[in-house]
Amino acid sequence: MENEEKINFGAVEPERQKYLEGFLFHFSEALSFYEGGERQKGKREIALSLVERIGAYLSLTCSFDPFGEKKSKSEKVYEEIRALLTKEEKEELKKKNAALADKLIAAESAAIRSDFEAMITYIVSYDGEKRAQETLKFFYEQYLIKREQEKIDGFCRRDKRFEEGIATGFIKLDEVLEGGLYPGLYVIGAPSSAGKTSFCVQLSDQIAMKGKKVLFFSLEMSEEELFSKSLSRLTYQLDPDPLKRNAKSERKLTGNAFRSAFREEEWNLLHRAAGEYLTKVTPHKSIVESVGEYGVKEIEREVKSFIAVTGEKPVVFIDYLQILKPYAENMTDKQNTDRSVSALKRLCRDEGITVFVISSFNRSSYHQLAGLEAFKESGAIEYSADAVFSLQADGVKIAAETDKKAQAENKELMNRVKKMKLRPMVLSVLKNRRGRSGEEILFEYNCVFGLFQEIGRKDDQEKTIL
Repeated sequence: MENEEKINFGAVEPERQKYLEGFLFHFSEALSFYEGGERQKGKREIALSLVERIGAYLSLTCSFDPFGEKKSKSEKVYEEIRALLTKEEKEELKKKNAALADKLIAAESAAIRSDFEAMITYIVSYDGEKRAQETLKFFYEQYLIKREQEKIDGFCRRDKRFEEGIATGFIKLDEVLEGGLYPGLYVIGAPSSAGKTSFCVQLSDQIAMKGKKVLFFSLEMSEEELFSKSLSRLTYQLDPDPLKRNAKSERKLTGNAFRSAFREEEWNLLHRAAGEYLTKVTPHKSIVESVGEYGVKEIEREVKSFIAVTGEKPVVFIDYLQILKPYAENMTDKQNTDRSVSALKRLCRDEGITVFVISSFNRSSYHQLAGLEAFKESGAIEYSADAVFSLQADGVKIAAETDKKAQAENKELMNRVKKMKLRPMVLSVLKNRRGRSGEEILFEYNCVFGLFQEIGRKDDQEKTIL
């Protein structure tokens, strides 16, 4: 051991050394991978991962010219890996490397090249493979420890700033969510005709009215239908008549026979509602009406373009999950839905945005108190979503599949509620990764005008009654 060769790090500065040490580990992986004959197996994903990491370290240490004009074994390996990539992947790799290279602290490239080449030569020529791997492991572990320490130190800085919660316009909902909506994936589910689209239209309008950008992807309804929902609600909210006789339902706003009979004060109220929408909502909310099949890839492209052009991160609404374009025709509905949920979660993480998705329920869950298993065709919702809500009639009880009596009572209750103009509804928090689950908020849903009015948290109401 005492005669064993030592790696000479030369005058490597600490800030540069962590990149060199990390590179050694990844280069060793790549070299072993290719010399082991794995290349013939066509493992593109592994190759792409390796080449991204190797390219990053090459950029950070040597500006892609670590050996001058000399073609070394390591350069040939790197070029072999890079040759497997498509043109698009190469362009993406080039951008990533350039971005990482910008972080390199200014230093003499000659000194870096000398240290770098010495270590590469050691790795590719030395017989003691086991000792080399142990050395690499030690260096890489030290690099990881330092990297994590830097992250924790940054997190604990007093001037560290995080994303503020986005107010929803519903006071009790914001309280339950501890400040509103944060970057992440939110899913709301409900049986048919429970008002889930009306709820999200109102929610998106209220967020836009507070000056936050909103992108609403409508895969089912036309832009005109969504617009009429908003106007109907606003005519009700702005009508000074206590009996709301001038407010107009969505049906009356879009029916020619009804419109021709509008009185002057009704037209004035409609124009006032339209003015409110145009001045407070339109500047901040964009409705994207799907043309043909629309999937997560199209949504991702639209969102990224929006951020690039405006420089602002929108709150994204999607109506609704189950009619997104399938990822692949040979997949089952469940597989396609799970893929969509996972991709939307990645979009939230990568772009730092809030995505609010509407989902349908399984038919078997229509007549019982909903849980996470009620969400149609997706187990990914339970695991990937940051928050999950259900919207149901107040009074629906837990009913086992074999409990026909309880299911019949729930069905009767729901049918009775559907006949009401003012429906008592409960928004239940089934999952909340950043806060409390199990909370319930009472709403009164005016189905004629598509208006949800928050009553309060259910446990508070029950305590008041007691």
